[in-house]
Amino acid sequence: MKIRKNILVAAAAVLIYIITITAFVSSLYIENQKGRSKSPEYFSSLIHQLSVTLRNEEPGTRAFNRYFLNSSTINNFQSIKLFYEGKEILNFPSDNEKTKQKSFTILKRDSLRTSQDKDIFIEASVYTVKPSVIFTRGRLAFIVIFIVTLFIVFHLMFFADKVLTSEAKEIKYDSDEEDDFSQEDYQEDQDYTEEDDDLEISAKEKDDADLKNEPESPSENLPEEIIEDPFNENKLISNNEEEVDFTPPEIKEETREEENPFEEKTPADRISEEEKEEKEEDAEEDLFEEELIDTEESPASDEEDKKELPQEPAGLFSPDTGFGWESYMIPRLDSELIRAASCEQDLALYTIRIPSLDWTSECGKKISGIILQAVKFNDLVFNYKEDGCSAIIQELNIPQALNKAQEMLKNINSVIKNQDKDLRCSIGISTRALRLISGQRLFNESEQSLFHAIEDEDSPIVAFKADSEKYRNYLASKKD
Repeated sequence: MKIRKNILVAAAAVLIYIITITAFVSSLYIENQKGRSKSPEYFSSLIHQLSVTLRNEEPGTRAFNRYFLNSSTINNFQSIKLFYEGKEILNFPSDNEKTKQKSFTILKRDSLRTSQDKDIFIEASVYTVKPSVIFTRGRLAFIVIFIVTLFIVFHLMFFADKVLTSEAKEIKYDSDEEDDFSQEDYQEDQDYTEEDDDLEISAKEKDDADLKNEPESPSENLPEEIIEDPFNENKLISNNEEEVDFTPPEIKEETREEENPFEEKTPADRISEEEKEEKEEDAEEDLFEEELIDTEESPASDEEDKKELPQEPAGLFSPDTGFGWESYMIPRLDSELIRAASCEQDLALYTIRIPSLDWTSECGKKISGIILQAVKFNDLVFNYKEDGCSAIIQELNIPQALNKAQEMLKNINSVIKNQDKDLRCSIGISTRALRLISGQRLFNESEQSLFHAIEDEDSPIVAFKADSEKYRNYLASKKD
């Protein structure tokens, strides 16, 4: 719908341009036709005024020229020339020789006889369209075109870019795919690509389908994690690639005389058979007791596994630093990025680390206070490992984030110097830069910047400068 709206706005603007220019040209054409029809009337009124002037003044004098110009409607003429006795006695305007005849004029010539029987010649260029009319119509057309152009500029600045921000709610961030892309600025090569993973998955699916289509065999009765090795009949391969020796035990052949069913059994034979049956029952009871013992021991092992699992952090903030827990940082960063994208704002993520810093010491408490004072919201600062933190600050681009980091670093170094501690603070920065980006990717960029800051002793602050156009092309290629 928004793309259709932009097309309608552009079509309406072009239509207004065409109508305005057409109206301007057509109005000049109509005015020109009217001027051509009225030009003989204008020229005849000038001839009449010249005859009146000849009755009152002597031609060739200043009084004659002044009286003629003051009594004539000279606004309808581009130029007027009078010739008497072969001489030019009037040239209006004075720079008429330099003025070229315009397209909206008509040249008229005529002559009058004076009382002294001498001829006076008149030459005049009559306006078919006056310059004042051209100026008025052109100014109106310019105002209309200017207003429409201004409207289009404001539409592109404030409304057209909202198509990208509205997609922030529709795009689901895939952290795995974006992590691969985030390492391109710091890693030269990778061992495998996503296409290789897809080929491996498709190959496994094909093998599973082939196994399902094979005819049933005695090996199908084995457990699911066991697969027959076609190259060794006496070996089995489990899913964890361990070989299991499945060679059947050697069975010693006992030569036994065939029993005759019609032969009568002695009492000794009957007693031996009863003893064998009792031994078999005792063996079954022992096996059952062992299974019971195994099942009784399994709950104890489950309880031990539960004790070994890491416990969730208690509360929202760490009692040592006053910062949020590290596990809460990525979900909060995702929500802040969505809010920044919907408001068309920038966002900066700081990753700060001071190796060997004890947050519970006096120096650590002062440094945590400086960081909280710079960020202003303790729910936007989170622990990073044992001696660092991550901070989220809204409405900061790269230059502004660098200035704030320098101020923060100056205050932290002053505390370290006063406490006589041999510590070094390093800061890594990354910004949203008008990108629709996930929290995990932004954190990876900031963390990689921190690693470079730690390695470079001359640059304790390193910022990751992203190319938003390149990132948009990357997302577009992913959709295709």
